[in-house]
Formats: sequence, C-alpha cells, structure tokens
Amino acid sequence: MRVNPVMRSCVGAAAWLVLLSPSPAPAADTQVELSVGSGIGSAFTKPTPFTFDGTTFPGSFRLCPDGASDNQCLTFGNGDTTYALDANYPVLGLVGLDVRQPLPGPFAVDVGVLGGIASRERRVLRTTTPEVDRTRPLEPDEVFLAWQRNSTSRTEGVSSFAYVHAGLRLVHEVGARRTAGSHTFVKRLFVEAGGGWVPLVPGGADAGLGRPPAAHGAGGITFRSGVRGEISLTARYIRALASTDDTELIASRKSWITVQVGWASGH
Repeated sequence: MRVNPVMRSCVGAAAWLVLLSPSPAPAADTQVELSVGSGIGSAFTKPTPFTFDGTTFPGSFRLCPDGASDNQCLTFGNGDTTYALDANYPVLGLVGLDVRQPLPGPFAVDVGVLGGIASRERRVLRTTTPEVDRTRPLEPDEVFLAWQRNSTSRTEGVSSFAYVHAGLRLVHEVGARRTAGSHTFVKRLFVEAGGGWVPLVPGGADAGLGRPPAAHGAGGITFRSGVRGEISLTARYIRALASTDDTELIASRKSWITVQVGWASGH
C-alpha cells in the first residue's frame, strides 16, 4: 500500500514535536492518547472560471437580448448573470494521536497529529447582477441547463484533512469518589490553547488556503480509573491563520470543529 507523502510528513513532524517537547517530569508520567471523533469541516465558494460535471463555466454572461434596452432588462431582473462553485465539507471522520508531558503544577505540554477524511458536497450557484454589459456574450443554453442540474448540493466523494499541533494544557481536578465494587475514578476538567500546521486542507488547491498555519482552543473532561488508563471527551476549535485571495475565492470558512473520544495510557 502506498503512503501519501504529505501524510508521511505529518507523522514525521509529530515525531519531531514529541522528541523536542520539554521533559521536566519523569518519563513514566508521559501519556500517549489515541482518539476517534467527528466534526464540522471547512467550506469555500470559488468564482469562474471552473469546470463542474463536464461543463465549463468561463465567466459572466449577458441575459439582456439585443432588441431590448438596458432599462427594460433591469426592470424585469434580466441583468447579467455570473456563476460560482460552492464546496462544503460538512462531516469529518477523525483519528488522533497525542503525546502529553506533565509540567510542574497543573500544566502539561501536548503534541500530536489529527487526521481523517471529510465528506464533500458541491453545487453551482447562479447570481444575477444589477448591470448590463453589452460586451459579454449571451448566456448559452447548455450552461444554464448545466446549472439547473447542479443547483442543489450533492455528496460526491471525500477529501483529506490533517492537523499537526502542539499546545499547553491546564488541568483541574474537580472530584473523586469510590463506589461499591468499582475502582476509584477522578473527574478532571481541562482547557488547552496552541497552534500548528494544516498540511492537508479539504479541497486541496481549490480551497485557496495552501498549507496554512493554524491555532486551536480545546476543552473537555477526563475520567480516570484505578487501572492504568484514562478516557477523555474533547471538543476542539481549529482555525487556519492564512488569508485567502479575494480574486480566487468569494467566501470561505477556514475553521474546523471536532469532538473526540480518547483513551490515554498512564495513571
């Protein structure tokens, strides 16, 4: 099985982050956490020119016929028309690997990689503008019919996502209790802030973000049992820090929201 070279670089970067992380506490305190989860992905709207479903949408068109005046056409809403490709990645399926090193006090350094796939929905948008430009060609029937076929969102395939990250976590123990026939367990709350790199953005080059730096905030709760291991529930918000080119994108959502369930080694 061939390994995606970008994914290989993600794993390598995560390994270097682990090796370079501070180690003020004993190695036995280091935790390794595996997690699975889902989330809400990014989105973008790309202007013409683009090709979708075998039809090329080259630019704006004129709706006003040669025999009608500009005022007549604008009165009846027949200004020029333009198209855009709307791509949305509404559902993420994720796996994560984190290495966590405690620091003095209620702090810990967390480094890891989060990756997965996002379902893709696309549609073609058509907008009428309040202008008539006689230099533009009349709208071809085949372009209009192609828009009608593709004007509603449809799911078609998946795209990859990866986030290599590091952060500082603040942990607060909120209580412990023992029940008959069960191990002692401790509930903890935690918050985390950090940043990293998004080497795989859903949509690839069409998303207009490249491979941007990103920042994240996270929070959650940890259930720790008497045996080695912890179960955690984590919510995370990730935002790309790169700006988009207004000539390439009309609009974009440069963020991801994830919810993960994880199991971590250690006490």
